[in-house]
Amino acid sequence: MLLPSKKISLVLFSLFAYCCVSIAQQWHTTIDILHPPQNTKLLGIKNLLIVNNAVQQPDNFGHANYHDSKSLGYESVDLSLSVKYLLFTLANQLETSREFDYVGLVDQTQNTNGSFYVKKYLTKEQIQQLCHDYQADAALVLNSLSQYDRQGYYEGEDMHYYTYLDAYLSSSWTLQTPSGSQQIINFSDTLYWENDDRTITDAFQGLPNRKQALLDMCNYSAERFAQLFLPQWATVDRYLYENKDTLISEGIKQFTYMHWQKSYDKFLEAYNNASKNSKVTLSAAYAAANLALVSEIIGNLSQSRQWASNAADKFSQIKGSDALQQRVNMLYYRRQIDQRIIEQQKFSSK
Repeated sequence: MLLPSKKISLVLFSLFAYCCVSIAQQWHTTIDILHPPQNTKLLGIKNLLIVNNAVQQPDNFGHANYHDSKSLGYESVDLSLSVKYLLFTLANQLETSREFDYVGLVDQTQNTNGSFYVKKYLTKEQIQQLCHDYQADAALVLNSLSQYDRQGYYEGEDMHYYTYLDAYLSSSWTLQTPSGSQQIINFSDTLYWENDDRTITDAFQGLPNRKQALLDMCNYSAERFAQLFLPQWATVDRYLYENKDTLISEGIKQFTYMHWQKSYDKFLEAYNNASKNSKVTLSAAYAAANLALVSEIIGNLSQSRQWASNAADKFSQIKGSDALQQRVNMLYYRRQIDQRIIEQQKFSSK
């Protein structure tokens, strides 16, 4: 499975200040590139079951109060909804991504006689039964969820009180299949709130409710955790080169209309014409650089890499600091293409 480039994000290009002796212009645009997931463990799984196997955190565990660096003890916070917030948001994120045919959720904990302080994993037989009942290919199981927070205050020299709420979340998961394979995935997150005011009461009122803040953190963490398993679009900068060469100008005109093949043909014609000259010219280098970009857009990364190499080689044969800088730029661009090729190979092998 290949990761295509999206269409050009900006049809109208912005010219930034760049000139050289050949009266060249460098045009800037952006394209959206699809990167594979950071974590590829869910690739190939179409029917996924999310399972609660965690024991609820005790209310009096992990909620500290401070004045400056001095501990004021702990307080109780009801986190009975934390696991549900985390799992429902995760299931929603994965389901709406359309990367899966089905995302099921077992929100009632399967760990009915365990301890919050000791993880207890589901057996192969339990996973087989759950996957059978829900027609799932694999189960993403939450085995523990811990939330810690520190709330405190200190007095500033400006006669203001400064308050803060610092929250931490730690979750431990397993990806389990009916065949018995099991992979452990740990994920942690932090959130921070702060406020200041002339009275300590007003300063604390500017912080979110402690319980609600920790529930909000479950939603936030679930969204971030889901992104690990989903392909991500990223906007990247790209550049085109233009000088007095009529064919290059025509190629850029076709490029602005997103006529990729016509644009490619014009740049190729410009490259071939310029290459007939025994002396390497900037037109040949510019055309090769432009061909590399069009090739990337149409999804032919190996061809894009070859044209980037050709452009770098042409720039290296031209005297002048500008040509040297453009060679460096093309070598950097080639490394970006190399990285995309590696990502595609990893993604398509799954």
